[in-house]
Amino acid sequence: GKSHKSDGIERNICADDFRTGPIRAGIKNFPKLKKQACSEYGVAKCDASVEGDHLISIEIGGCPDCLTNLWPQPMDEARIKDHQVEDVLPKLICAGKMTLGAAQKCMATDWVACADRLKVLEGQK
Repeated sequence: GKSHKSDGIERNICADDFRTGPIRAGIKNFPKLKKQACSEYGVAKCDASVEGDHLISIEIGGCPDCLTNLWPQPMDEARIKDHQVEDVLPKLICAGKMTLGAAQKCMATDWVACADRLKVLEGQK
């Protein structure tokens, strides 16, 4: 069949040894970036209750240290998003059920609606 991979990004994210840790470790001064994101979004309380969240997650090729890819997300919401979207999208991409572009758009547009779409794709709904 035709490969769903493009630009080599999927090949990287679908590799057995792919980890976001080394990418995250390479981010220079993340706390400062998080504070900038909080400021941009008008979030006054920028502490541990808020995650400096990647709009398009690193797991699917999102820029790790671009301010335009960061937003302050309440931590309790972030945990749900991680479980329902960020952990699921790479599996669907690597299984050929979703393209990288569609996954990035799904996540960046509305992650809650995206989570519902993914449940359908996974056969949970």
